[in-house]
Amino acid sequence: MTREQMSQMNNRSGVVRTTCMLGLIGLMATGCAARQSAAEGPQFPSRTDLNEIMRRPRSGAPREHQKTVAVEEWQPLAAEQQPSSDAEALLKRVADAKRQDLAISPQLSCAAREAAGFFAQHRAWPDQQLEAHIAGVCGATQLGLGLAVWAAPLEAIADAAGRSDWYTAIAQQLSESLPLEANVGGAAEIADSTHGVFVTALAIEQITWEKVSTVADAEGRVELAGSVRMPAAFVHGLSNVGAYSVKGCESDLQVAAPRFRMTCQLDANDSSAWVSLQVLPPGRVLEHAAARLLLRREGTPLTFTAATKNLAPETVTDPRVFTERLIALVNKTRVAARLPTLRLEQRQSVTSAQLAPHYFQSESPVDGTADKIALGVMAGWDVPGTIRSGNLFTGSLTGSRDPRRWLSYTLQQPIARAVLLDPEASSIAIGPVVEQRSDSVAAIVSTYRLHKSDDHRADVEHFVQRLNKARSDLGLPPVAVLSAPGVSQAAASVKSSHDPKDALQDAMETVARGGEPGVQGFYVEVTDVEHIVFPPALLQPVVTLAVSAAHHRYPEAAWGTLTLLVVLVNSPEVTVAGSVPSRG
Repeated sequence: MTREQMSQMNNRSGVVRTTCMLGLIGLMATGCAARQSAAEGPQFPSRTDLNEIMRRPRSGAPREHQKTVAVEEWQPLAAEQQPSSDAEALLKRVADAKRQDLAISPQLSCAAREAAGFFAQHRAWPDQQLEAHIAGVCGATQLGLGLAVWAAPLEAIADAAGRSDWYTAIAQQLSESLPLEANVGGAAEIADSTHGVFVTALAIEQITWEKVSTVADAEGRVELAGSVRMPAAFVHGLSNVGAYSVKGCESDLQVAAPRFRMTCQLDANDSSAWVSLQVLPPGRVLEHAAARLLLRREGTPLTFTAATKNLAPETVTDPRVFTERLIALVNKTRVAARLPTLRLEQRQSVTSAQLAPHYFQSESPVDGTADKIALGVMAGWDVPGTIRSGNLFTGSLTGSRDPRRWLSYTLQQPIARAVLLDPEASSIAIGPVVEQRSDSVAAIVSTYRLHKSDDHRADVEHFVQRLNKARSDLGLPPVAVLSAPGVSQAAASVKSSHDPKDALQDAMETVARGGEPGVQGFYVEVTDVEHIVFPPALLQPVVTLAVSAAHHRYPEAAWGTLTLLVVLVNSPEVTVAGSVPSRG
């Protein structure tokens, strides 16, 4: 076998590190006194925990990286699906022989064919941005591809015997390297003027689809339905809008996790948009992406064009310079989007930069290190003020150390837009890893919302609006909201007492002394009102209530907590002091 016949395995195959996002969740207030009570806020790693990670020795041997080329343009060879091929049959035979349940995907075979065309032209891999584009135009929904390629001179495989030997060698090497976690794959073979190129594309399918499409209907809509193959308390979709915005897909609230049914809508001015399906596991505050789709209108051009086209290249060699350049680029983008600029948190950025190498060297998401680091960064121990909530995004790009290219790739992902272009964020921390050997840059980027005022009327209004929307969906009238100064005073007391249960009792007694019969009360502690799940008592035919909110910070907690006291009047229920569950 010639050297050119040896396989080359993309270093991005195997474990797929997905986008992470924190915050924007509700926390169930159990009212118990246990240290792990969610009433005390997210259970973040302590400063001591993070210092222990920083002291760990870093991996001595650098990872092997295959050559990656970041191109400015790419025209797909043929995005349409092709019939089953000999390449697909070989992949399936190998998986079956290993008794590995691997489904052959026409979409991934399309992606393998496009990657083969790129490799034939450049003798290198596309970067992650183009790889995602290739998967998207082929209709794939998985988060990332594990690509492997075999190339052989045409004269070596011109006859049946040579071709058979080549296929035998591919099958043997593929059998030895086939990732056990891969459950879906595709394969393709092409030839250029000098070589035959065989590529496999493997992925982890995390969704059992009931309905899926990447081509919108005449109104720009796509319906997605299925079930995630992991424990899930909450499943939601995010879609890009224009150059800067992101919006949620419309979920059917009658379908409970892990199942989902949602409609994602293209903006009238968009011909295509990326959509991400996010999953929040039960009892967790760290979301994980489960799928990524390139939603488009029929007939949309599929050519890839980089945002850096026609610009002089930038190559950053120092993490500090990358941070300075990235904050400038992020703020320039936020100004263009008519958003306030972000303040760089210098001390938190130093901490994030010290943790970032350990995060990206973590080989497996199941060892807990990556999640612990993500949570530790989100804790924002070095951020001054009281944090209301935070978001985090991690991403890497190989083949370029240009901060503009890293940011353009990042902002094509809805979850990253929700982090970097959060209208309510006021500060940012950046922890980069710049590697010259692999010509790559990776970064942990976190943004923070702070409690800036004790005036929480906007949160109360949002709570009532969401409640009335839920009631409207059930055909119920809006709630009646009473003015109750005693409830507001009770809520304000939480700031010093950190005791929402006693505050609720005071609020209920105040309302009851006003002559209201059948008083019923709830408290809820959240980082964001958006994800509260309303209890049945708030979904009765007629509801009259008083509600107020205040924020406080539990001793030794990283974040502040927003506490809402909700008192129902004229309720036939027995008086109860309890908590409102949430999707967090």
